[in-house]
Amino acid sequence: MKRAYILILFPSYIVFGSCLIYHTTNPVLEDKPTAPSACISSVSFRTMISGLPPDIEVKEIKQGDRTTQDVKVKSDPLNGQSHPQLDLMAREVFLESGILTNNPKEGQVPDGIFIQINNRLEYPLLGYTSMLFSTITLTILPGHNVTTETFDVIVFENKKFLFKKSYTHAVSQWQWLPLLFFFWAGEDLSFGKVHYKNVLKDTLSEIISLKKKSKKC
Repeated sequence: MKRAYILILFPSYIVFGSCLIYHTTNPVLEDKPTAPSACISSVSFRTMISGLPPDIEVKEIKQGDRTTQDVKVKSDPLNGQSHPQLDLMAREVFLESGILTNNPKEGQVPDGIFIQINNRLEYPLLGYTSMLFSTITLTILPGHNVTTETFDVIVFENKKFLFKKSYTHAVSQWQWLPLLFFFWAGEDLSFGKVHYKNVLKDTLSEIISLKKKSKKC
């Protein structure tokens, strides 16, 4: 089992460092270094994220001696949009490979290599709610959630479909006060970054392989 922390997973939970987390990835990717290739000199790419949990805003309202709470639940504004953190890490991987990058406008598929990266988060409502209540009660109540993160990567060359690959990362997460005493509780977010970068490295390897087979480099 390859251990990798999910890229974007409820930051408020992580503050308490009280999670036991089990990770699985499909396919299992190696963390291998990248190197420049004559097959690819530049790429255009666009990211899109969906399935982010809702934003919950709590405001205290004072009315004389009474204080009430106004709770508002709003959809995360980044759902259905490019994500700046995904964009930044993609550029880092491409730069390590000596590849120039371009971010085209929404709806455009430019000439050359174009990579669309769709990041989808899926989680059961009951699991998310249990983790939320566990956080609110400072983990006194146990919470458990299984989140699935999928990267659908679609590649075009000169506006023609080249290939599509899906990478799935599942996280089983427990949160409960007694778990604070486990020395391996609360894993670092760097695992998620490594997983995402490995997805991009694997995509580049696939592009280079196809171009070599067609004798385009």
